[in-house]
Order: sequence, then C-alpha cells, then structure tokens
Amino acid sequence: MTDFPQIVAKYKQSGILVDTNLLLLLFIGSYDLRSITTFENTSSFTLEDFELLEALVKSFDNKVISTPHILAELSNLSIKGWRYETARREYWTLLPKMLSVIDEHYVAHEEATAISCFIRLGLTDAGIAHLVTGKYPVVTTDLDLYLHLSRNGVDVINFNHFRPFGWSYFSP
Repeated sequence: MTDFPQIVAKYKQSGILVDTNLLLLLFIGSYDLRSITTFENTSSFTLEDFELLEALVKSFDNKVISTPHILAELSNLSIKGWRYETARREYWTLLPKMLSVIDEHYVAHEEATAISCFIRLGLTDAGIAHLVTGKYPVVTTDLDLYLHLSRNGVDVINFNHFRPFGWSYFSP
C-alpha cells in the first residue's frame, strides 16, 4: 500500500496529477453527484469513490496538475454518455470554470515520444511520466501507468488500492 501520509507531506503544496478517468469522475461529480453512476464513462465509480477522490485532492490543497493531453482525453470522454441533452449542455457550460482551477503543464510531443514508455503506454501517459518525475505525485486507476511510474521511482497512488478503505484511510 502506498505511504499516503508521506506523499502528502512531500507534495502538499505542489499538488497532485490526477489521471484522466479520475479527473472525469471529479468533474462529473462536481457537476451532479447523481450523474456519476448514470454517465457512461463514470458508471463504474460510486458516490463514495467521488468523495474519496475529493478528500484525496483536498489533501494536496486542492491543487490539481494536468497536461493538455489529459484535458483532451477528458474532453473526448465528456462528449458522449449523457442521458439528457440538457445535462450535457449544463455540464459543458460549467466545464470552463472547472478547468480554470487546473494547473496545466505543457509537455511537447517530442519529449513524450522520446521516452521509453511511449510505445507501451501512449502519448498521454508518456507525457505524464515525463512531467511528474521528482515534481508531482500521480493518482490513477491505470495499472500499466501505475506500474511504470512506481518502477521508476515516481510517487504514485493507485486509486483502486484506496477504494476498499474509503474514508477510514483519511482518519487518524
């Protein structure tokens, strides 16, 4: 299990990079808690998962780090999966405000494609690996990304490891 208190102590003021699926959960849940289980790309998550992710992000002073690649994936995953057109329009109206709190860091494709994991993990995850090393921790549900980062000394949290513990993980 990840040594969460140590990671928070080390990076509290720097923030945490939230991978695409979890960032989508954070945004959909912030828009409407009921949409978490009905929206196509977050339906595998629960309200408790959203609350747990919110608590995790708050541990890092609510500072979320991202890349343009993650945000492009977020946008693509946000397009489809709405039950009602009015909900989709409301979400997209609020999305710019939600995005405004993100600390976005550019990673050039030349940098991301030059690292060894690009062929195995793709552009977005290679960009994450390039950006975070020694700077930010990562929270993800992507096992391949998690394994790559942990093998390379990056502080990474597999959100799936937290899910069984829920709020108790944040209790003293």
